[in-house]
Amino acid sequence: MKIQGEQINYLDVKELTHRIFGDNQHAKRIDSLSGAALGVLSSSSLITHRIGHGLARENNLIAKHAIKQVDRLLSN
Repeated sequence: MKIQGEQINYLDVKELTHRIFGDNQHAKRIDSLSGAALGVLSSSSLITHRIGHGLARENNLIAKHAIKQVDRLLSN
């Protein structure tokens, strides 16, 4: 996925998420937020299923597991 000619990856999103939340959130929650944010950017959608597919596509994950990860984040 490209934004303004640059490649965005999970580490870029995670770094930004960490800067925003800092030490106010647990590390695993920051990982989940980063993954969901990357999924939203990749899928251009706010539908849980599509966010999971976007996350899976960007991180080479199995779609079923990525969808479940996003669903659990949003249900908390």
